[in-house]
Amino acid sequence: MSSQVTTAFSQQFSSTIMELADQQEARLASGVRVEPLVGEKAFFDQIGNVEMNDRSSRHGDTVYSDTPHARRMVTAVTSDRADLLDNADKVQMLTDPTNAYTKKFANAWAKRKDDHIINAAFASANTGKDGTTSVAFTAGNIIAIDFGGASIGLTIAKLVEAKRILDVGEVDEEDRHIAVGSKQIADLLQQTQYISHDFNTLHPLMSGQVVTYLGFTFHRSERLLVSAGTDHRRCPVWQREGLLLAMAQDMVSRVDEMPNKRYSTQVYIEGTAGSTRM
Repeated sequence: MSSQVTTAFSQQFSSTIMELADQQEARLASGVRVEPLVGEKAFFDQIGNVEMNDRSSRHGDTVYSDTPHARRMVTAVTSDRADLLDNADKVQMLTDPTNAYTKKFANAWAKRKDDHIINAAFASANTGKDGTTSVAFTAGNIIAIDFGGASIGLTIAKLVEAKRILDVGEVDEEDRHIAVGSKQIADLLQQTQYISHDFNTLHPLMSGQVVTYLGFTFHRSERLLVSAGTDHRRCPVWQREGLLLAMAQDMVSRVDEMPNKRYSTQVYIEGTAGSTRM
């Protein structure tokens, strides 16, 4: 039973339960490749780039060249959340918190899916036939905090450099994304070049938020990683096919009476997923 539920006991002047502000949906999942995951581990194959061979003779034999193959492994992680509501507690409250518990647990699952994606963005990826080879994030694809000058947060120059890195890699120009925190959005909104009508036809200040810029769709998350020993937020930039969320089981929730717990109400939710860089 939750040891904190007594804080909601009726005091004659409160008839509702307030739900504290919380993230209610997975914000990054809409910008990544989503695939089903069956079993404990799943493998997703990759085909490398190739070049044409110039013919040097007439009627010669066909020349065969090996096409490079690789694969990435995703490991399923099951996450859950449960709590008990004692019937005696509910009697002393003016409203049944079961529904509020379920909603809060659903919020927790949404955040867990985002965490899978965020953690995979910069983590080493497991590759090879059986997933035992580790591939670290390419250091050359990291834009330094002081790129273009002092450490002043997210700048137009850094966004342009991110676009340049993707372009050099011949990454598809469609469906590019970036995850930023509220601080990075504030950094952008304070830059004249960004808010100027000459540079952005969306006029983000009218709605108070960043939508798209330089071909990137912006996703706000306050759960982004911070570089070790610093306060530097790590903002991933990717094309949809570059990040994969593998779903074995999306949210499953149950509300049951538990005979072995004096018929207290159990609120339970679980989900199974994993993520990797592709």
